[in-house]
Formats: sequence, C-alpha cells, structure tokens
Amino acid sequence: MRTILLWCLLVSFSFAGDAPQAVIDGPSSTPATVPDPQATKGDDPRAIIDGPTKTPVDTLVQFDAGGSTGGGYAWHISGPEGGRWLTHDGHRRLAFASPVPGIYRITLAVAADNRAAIAQVILHNGTPPDPDDEDPDDEDPVDPPKPDAKWQVVIVYESNDLDNMPAGQVAVIKGLAFREKLAAAGHTILHGGITDQHVTNAEGETPAALSPFLAACKGKPLPRICVSPIAGGPVQTFALPANEADTLALLQGVKR
Repeated sequence: MRTILLWCLLVSFSFAGDAPQAVIDGPSSTPATVPDPQATKGDDPRAIIDGPTKTPVDTLVQFDAGGSTGGGYAWHISGPEGGRWLTHDGHRRLAFASPVPGIYRITLAVAADNRAAIAQVILHNGTPPDPDDEDPDDEDPVDPPKPDAKWQVVIVYESNDLDNMPAGQVAVIKGLAFREKLAAAGHTILHGGITDQHVTNAEGETPAALSPFLAACKGKPLPRICVSPIAGGPVQTFALPANEADTLALLQGVKR
C-alpha cells in the first residue's frame, strides 16, 4: 500500500505545473521503498533533500535524504533524456549524472501510515551552448541585404555640352529605351525630369517640382542624376554614369 501511495504521489507531482519530459533512466523503473527504522508510528512524514542545484555537465552528484523521516522512500527524476542514477545507503541517497545539458527535477516522496511528504530539487546540469560562441567558419556565408528602394529620378545636364558627351550618356538623356528600363525597375522620372539646368516654365520661373533637384546640382559638374524617395524625402545627387547599365546599377545601390 505504501509503495502504491508513493508512486501515485510522484506521478501527480511530476506532472503538476509545467509538464517536463518524464525520464526514469536508472537501474529500476519503479520507486524504491524501504522501511525507516527511525520512524515512529503516528508521526507525520518529512521529505528533505540535501543536494546541489547546479553542476557541470556529466558530473556525478549526490542527493541525500538523511534528514527525512517516514516509513518508505521513493525517488523520481524528470528532464532531458540521457540521465543515469542509482540509489544506495538504503535508498536514502541518490547518485546522478547526465551528459545532456538541461534542467532536471529530482523528486523525493516519503510515506508513513498512508500519509506522504514531497520534496524537490531543481538541478541545472551544465548550460546550453551559447550561439555567440559558435565558430563563424562553420556558418554559411550570408550576402548583405541589397537595397530595394524605388526612386523618383531627375537628370540635369547642360544642353550646350550634349555634342561632347559620350554616346552612352546621350542615350540615357535622349533615348526612349532607358526610360522604359527605368520604369521596368520600378523607378519614376519626374515630369520634365530630364532637363537642362536652365529650364523655366511659361512664367519664366524654375518649375516648383524641379527646384529642389536643380538646387542640389548647383555648383556641381554636369550631367548629374538626382534621386529622391517616391514618397518624398531628401534629394541625393551623383555624377551621371557613362551608360544605361551603369546608371541602373547606381540606382539599385543607392541607400536611403
């Protein structure tokens, strides 16, 4: 009857709260019970475990129930698989070791006259490996993220210099093909945005939409390409590359 009581208590206690993976990986799969010669009939049982709460991995540790009193003792261990244990000294002591890091629950039940007491120790067996300590050479290389911004584009040039520009730059400024490639990449040429630096509207004023772009190019060598986020934002300006491919590559690499 005492053995059955101890076993029921251990099972119910092990599954209270967070349910760990139950492992009884020792020489016996049933609780060990022995009479306590010091127990007095009618006394309430006491369960006391004296043992460590932290240990290096795969190190033999001892848990002592010598301070307990009762008619029988039963031990239960739950935690990661791989632990080994055995009881000795009349089941008053338990030896335990595990090569697997993790948290183990060492539970003791002591019974007397259909009454029982429970004690438990939480053992931290080693620590899991720190990801920061892993050898970076073992990791797969990760390409840096590529900017994926879409831009509104303005190209500013000097009309009198067109005849002296490389053919590739002239194709960017005058060619329809470049405009189509720009649109296919998700960028937008601002209305009237490929323009001479001296452009004016019907009132003889600088178009308001182009004003911040022209201002960004002022005093800098031309031709230039200017970009700003489509939703609005600061203007960035760069020397116009020599051909269409390099210009598209420039836009792909611009960061906000």
